[in-house]
Amino acid sequence: MQEAKTVLYILKQKSTAYGEYRFQRVYRNYFNPSFYEDLAHSSLDSQEYIACFQSERYANCLHDDVIITITTKLLEAMYGFDGSIKPQSHQALSEVREHWPQINWLIAGTIGHADRELEIPTILARLRQRIDDGRFLELIQRMLKATLFAHGNNNQASKAVQHFQAVLRTILWQSVDQSIVSILQPKVCYVRHGSQVLIGLHSPAAQALQVKAKLGEYVREMEMQPFEEGCRAQSVSFLGYDLYAKNGKIRFQIAQKRLYQQLRPFRKQGKASSRTAWLHWSVEAIIRAYANELDQFAQRYRFADNLNSQLRTYRYYHQASLIKTIAHKMRISASQVRRNYLRAGLLVIELSKGSYVTYPKT
Repeated sequence: MQEAKTVLYILKQKSTAYGEYRFQRVYRNYFNPSFYEDLAHSSLDSQEYIACFQSERYANCLHDDVIITITTKLLEAMYGFDGSIKPQSHQALSEVREHWPQINWLIAGTIGHADRELEIPTILARLRQRIDDGRFLELIQRMLKATLFAHGNNNQASKAVQHFQAVLRTILWQSVDQSIVSILQPKVCYVRHGSQVLIGLHSPAAQALQVKAKLGEYVREMEMQPFEEGCRAQSVSFLGYDLYAKNGKIRFQIAQKRLYQQLRPFRKQGKASSRTAWLHWSVEAIIRAYANELDQFAQRYRFADNLNSQLRTYRYYHQASLIKTIAHKMRISASQVRRNYLRAGLLVIELSKGSYVTYPKT
């Protein structure tokens, strides 16, 4: 038998070279000892697994991370994935900012629902388009039922189960992307992150509305959740930003209402407030948590054209909340915290000689 890595390489080559290639006899790879030893790094006896699959008595293996890992590797190879199956939101936003020229209409919305992403009939229908192996598809169906029943779609599942489910979601969305691109008119820009979709085009209003109508018809046929947003010449919401198409360019904005949502944990009645839930932490841990939070805000909204102004507002309340929390923790006044530890806008507390913790990070 061929080595597992060789088999996967051949499967991926076929997937890349022949877009409509239908894979057969996939199930027989579970009879290959190399898959257990090289891919799953299992110290268990591979012959026991092989015997179960040869007799098709693998019910006890459906929750086994070894089998789930092998199944995931086979799916990744057949669909040409390179291991990076979950695009980051920053990649989608970067695509819009850097590669969308002359846009004057934006269409945004949600075309699916997380609760429906792993519906078994939908997943199997997608897999049958590329895989012609009844035994392998039956295994996928049983495995999907077992993992969803045991863990649902949450973080309690093992990493192998989470990755398996993520690959299946990607297969589903890959098909959706291909269908949407095929129905859109030429020179229409399209990007998706999760179930959120953004479309940009440079066209008269009538053409933009026609594109939106075509997309709406598609999502109804697919029985997917319809658009929540509309088709607008001015602004739409996408991945936490308000996007404006103006003079052929797209502007990224942090809306005031979004900023105030971010301030809620430490702002009450228009003033900064201490975080009493964090008072059992050490002063070092509190400062580090605040510093990380500030950094995460800046990273999350790094594409915003108004980041500097909104970040100043965020930091004003955030730093005041930190000072009040430390004052509460150390049983001193906020003015004493400022006098003792604030230097040129930088909060610095010495942990030991030559070792400091700061807010913001330095």
